Amino acid sequence: MSFAIIFIVLSTVFHFGEPFIYLIGKEDFISVKNIELARYSIEIYNQANFFALFIQSCVVTGFLLSSNKISCSYNEFVLYDREKKELKFLIGLGKILLILGLFSYYYYYSIQIQSILNGGVYSGIRDQNYGPEIVFKPFYHPGLFMLIIGYKKNLRIVKSLIVFGIVIELLTMLSGNRSSQILTIIVLFFIYYRIISNLSKKKVFIFAAILFVFSNVLYLISSIRNYGIVKESENISISTLLNIDGFISLLAQLGSNLNVVILSIRDVPLYTSFNYGWTYIVSLVSFVPNVGGILGEMPNQYAFLNYLNTDYPLGGSYIAELFFNFGWFSFPFAILIGFVLGKFNNLIEYTIINRLWISFSLYISVLSSLLWWIRDYFSSWILVYVWISIAIYSYKKLKVINKNI
Repeated sequence: MSFAIIFIVLSTVFHFGEPFIYLIGKEDFISVKNIELARYSIEIYNQANFFALFIQSCVVTGFLLSSNKISCSYNEFVLYDREKKELKFLIGLGKILLILGLFSYYYYYSIQIQSILNGGVYSGIRDQNYGPEIVFKPFYHPGLFMLIIGYKKNLRIVKSLIVFGIVIELLTMLSGNRSSQILTIIVLFFIYYRIISNLSKKKVFIFAAILFVFSNVLYLISSIRNYGIVKESENISISTLLNIDGFISLLAQLGSNLNVVILSIRDVPLYTSFNYGWTYIVSLVSFVPNVGGILGEMPNQYAFLNYLNTDYPLGGSYIAELFFNFGWFSFPFAILIGFVLGKFNNLIEYTIINRLWISFSLYISVLSSLLWWIRDYFSSWILVYVWISIAIYSYKKLKVINKNI
């Protein structure tokens, strides 16, 4: 499965999950606030569905326009010699990034989990404004990905790293967050089944069964976030949670991004004016870590939801961001997004065929953030791309210097 297919499938799930639940008459699984928002105006709700479907079709068009034949550029002997050096390089850099990032990653989520353990509901930390304790957090996942790629010829170590990565993601789900962890697990499986082992029909069936069973646990985690661990809810008990159709509830939790599109259509331009691409331009400075708030109010301009008339913590949406900037004239930009993402998909396929593992590790690190962009903001992937590029370049230069000493 390619990045392009994963992007469109996740975009469909994130934006049309709730409309599907309305269709099958399972509104009880949907947040009351989201139901109120959907019923605010049936006309706006229908417009949001049409706009999201139209934009997604334009993105698919862009993907198709970007397709081209990918071939191998080197002979087998050259590939083997370079591959050996690149895998060794990734093991070295991956260890450094993993060590740097793991503490910050742990600290980031431990604060949220502790808040819930104390009986509160944690609203989440925005990465735009943080202290030095979590400045290295973006290095954790790229470090893990690099190690998996670097050890690709050692199946025992690869499986251990993947299990380690999945366990960490499951533990951080205790914070109540689910989407980013699920996306990370998807990327881990993408790496494994694209460059290490083939995915059989039997394994697909097993994974589907595990997902179905685990959806109940994810629903429980979400309710822990909403109701707290210490406080008992009068309406929800653990036994009730475990008996609810977890798959539908998971879809309800993940598939709420159409509400952000609804808000954008409702409030722009009546409440706030069109942004005309400013969120994309100002996001280019997001590669600067906003330690201690050194960027001032600028990070608030990354998140278009701050401009809308709502207190709902809905997050972002690349489709809603397009409407916030360009309204109904977003379609050429949607085609452009699809075209660029399609070229990115081609780069991933090219690096796999030609075993360019250093480049592949960079693209995989960005891939995770690009998938998160579906339900976040344009700025979500820039910091990772810039700093992992710098890390790779710096480590290469360091190795050259050490070799010459």
